[in-house]
Amino acid sequence: VSNSFSTAKSIVSILVGIAVDEGKIKSLDQSVCDFLPEFCTDQNRLLTVRHLLMMSSGLNWDESYTSLFGPTTKAYYGTDLSEQVLELKVVSPPGVEFSYMSSNTELLALILQKATGTTLSEYASDKLWKPVGAELDAQWSLDHKEGVEKSYCCFYSNARDFARIGKLFLNKGKWNGKQIVSED
Repeated sequence: VSNSFSTAKSIVSILVGIAVDEGKIKSLDQSVCDFLPEFCTDQNRLLTVRHLLMMSSGLNWDESYTSLFGPTTKAYYGTDLSEQVLELKVVSPPGVEFSYMSSNTELLALILQKATGTTLSEYASDKLWKPVGAELDAQWSLDHKEGVEKSYCCFYSNARDFARIGKLFLNKGKWNGKQIVSED
């Protein structure tokens, strides 16, 4: 069993696609405010699900891995990811500039939780992991016991099961003839 690191972001993006297919998220252009009203202040109201997926949120997150005190370090070792990402602010216009941020995926996980009424792990298991016939139960690190998944990283499984995700992409969202996530 090995950590997927940022491959977890792709797993979350598949889950967002499934939630759109199921109508739990109306569209990728739906406002983040529809799911996380506590997040919606000032410029944060401009943020959409698509902005988060495209890493163009304009949030004030520093993805630096060199600081012992930066937000990414706090995300890995802190104990309240929800609070940490819900405090973020849009500081540049969303949808304009690509800027890789783990916080975008963490916000997507919170949106999925609200949209589906279940944890990210349960949704991933029911809608992705079991349908592709994964051999092992996957594991996802949490920010604390009974907490939220570190959706930007820390999804653990084996190489064979990770390859199933690659095969799903190669087959445009189909697994053995069954559409798991729409090609769109």
